[in-house]
Amino acid sequence: MSRTRIIILQMREIIYTAIFVGLGILLLVVLFFMFWPDGKDENNERASSENEKTAIYEAGVYNKEMTIGDSVINLQVILDEEQVKSVEMTNLDDTVSAMYPLMK
Repeated sequence: MSRTRIIILQMREIIYTAIFVGLGILLLVVLFFMFWPDGKDENNERASSENEKTAIYEAGVYNKEMTIGDSVINLQVILDEEQVKSVEMTNLDDTVSAMYPLMK
């Protein structure tokens, strides 16, 4: 024979359970809208890939002075129409080259 089981729930437990279920559903809806891909991103990716195919450089030599710590460094970039030919740093002090060894 089966015994009848009686479960007594207080109103406070039912309210807390309903609140947590509601918050869980709200969290799932927010996550769904945050991570669902939009059609806007696909259009931007297509446009950027088309620009990359037609991108060319303006040939020339470009110089920029940068301050690192107390030292002034000249950055020189030489461009061809199709590629970057070289990137050089001039006026590189020994203290700067010791602190930033990858800048040589």
